[in-house]
Amino acid sequence: MILRHLTPLPIIAVAALLAACSDDALEPGCSSDNGPTETIDVEITIEDFSFDPTVINIDLGDEIAAELANDGEQTHTFTVNEFLVDEELTSGQDADVSFTPNEPGEFTYFCRIHPDEMRGTLRVTGPGGSTDDQSGDGGGSGAGY
Repeated sequence: MILRHLTPLPIIAVAALLAACSDDALEPGCSSDNGPTETIDVEITIEDFSFDPTVINIDLGDEIAAELANDGEQTHTFTVNEFLVDEELTSGQDADVSFTPNEPGEFTYFCRIHPDEMRGTLRVTGPGGSTDDQSGDGGGSGAGY
C-alpha cells in the first residue's frame, strides 16, 4: 500500500530535471540532447612538478576526456575540486579521467600533494563566450590547449 503512493515521486523528479534542461533556456551543465555537446580529448603530462598543458579551454557542456601520464619520479594528482576530480598517479603511471564541467569560469587544476608548485587553469566558456573568473592561477610549463 505504501509503495503505491511513492511511485509518482521518481516520475516527478525526472520531469523536473528534463524541464530544467529544455532547449528554450540552456542551463549550465545541460545541452540540447541532455548529454555532453562535444568530447574534448586532452593529453596531460605530469613531470617534475609541472603540468603540460597549463591551460585548457573548453565550452560549457563539453566533456573532457583527459589522458594523464605521470612521466616524473614523484607521485602526483590531477585534482579539480569544483568537479570532484581527484586522480592519483604514481611514477610512470597513466590514467584516464572524464568529466563535464557544469558551470562557466576559470578553475584551477592542481596536484593535491604539491599544490603550491603544480597548478593549471581550466577555462570553461559559457553561452556568449563568457567566463566567470573564479581563479586565474596557472603554473608549471607548457602551452595552452
